[in-house]
Amino acid sequence: MIYFIDRYDLLMDVTLRQIKGFIAISRLGSFSKAAEAVHVSQPALSLMIRKMEETLGVALFERTSRHVALTTAGRELLPGVQRLVDELEATFDAVTESTAPVGGTLSVASIPSVSAAVMPRIIAAFEKSRPRVHVILHDAMTESHRMLQMLRAGEFDCAVGTPQPQDGDLQFIPWLEDAMNVVVQPSHPLAGRRKVRWQEIAELPIIGTSYNSHVRRLMDSAFASHGVSVRPHAEVSLVPTALGLVDAGIGIAVLPDTSVQNLGALNLRAIPLVEPVVRRRLGFVYRSTNSLPPLVRDFIAFAIAFQPAAAKGRR
Repeated sequence: MIYFIDRYDLLMDVTLRQIKGFIAISRLGSFSKAAEAVHVSQPALSLMIRKMEETLGVALFERTSRHVALTTAGRELLPGVQRLVDELEATFDAVTESTAPVGGTLSVASIPSVSAAVMPRIIAAFEKSRPRVHVILHDAMTESHRMLQMLRAGEFDCAVGTPQPQDGDLQFIPWLEDAMNVVVQPSHPLAGRRKVRWQEIAELPIIGTSYNSHVRRLMDSAFASHGVSVRPHAEVSLVPTALGLVDAGIGIAVLPDTSVQNLGALNLRAIPLVEPVVRRRLGFVYRSTNSLPPLVRDFIAFAIAFQPAAAKGRR
């Protein structure tokens, strides 16, 4: 008797695990070896095949105490299901390859301190590891609020910043945690100190960041914890401007760790501020309505792993 089985009905009524078990037994000639190959117990495999035979209404194997052989129906079934499994695996491989982040363009926005001190090395290493990928860095994001508005509009794939409680429509993946420092000239009385209290700089001319920046809010909060309200001697948006004013002797600056990593030829001193130690939490931000594309997800994971010391921040 010849059995004709429609392959689409087979896929509907027989599970893929049953089919793979059937193929393994056919190739290995043993239930025990096949069970090991498909990572199930031998009783479980026997039950799977019995249910498969009940679904098809035919016996697929002749079983004896020493021997397992395909029946006529089993021999007729084997080429078809093997072809189905091969086609399915090829389809899965094609889908995986088409979505793998092997190339493409990635648009990342970042606040200036991270753009200048951290992101360039990460981008260089990421592009080196993926020659077909190009990362575009938008580094003029002086205010997180504006940057997040542009992120919502779809102008960036992701951004580095700190969303506020009202930004509930955005997802945040923590990355860096950096603490506040006071930046002074090497000749300043504080230059030789290992740490400085906030109260000690309250009366000094401070170069502060713009009033609506996150760093400024942290600075104001630190002073407020001592009952002090400080009006900066000058307000700037960009870190190089703040450092230039300190270098010229106009005042001192309050800046986070990432902003003072590369003081360069300015020969300035960055000293940790304490009592309290104020930390800024930074991370990757993306729109909640979007699932992260593989390339964006890989870049974020790469960045987080790239600088473990920076990601931990100062304790």
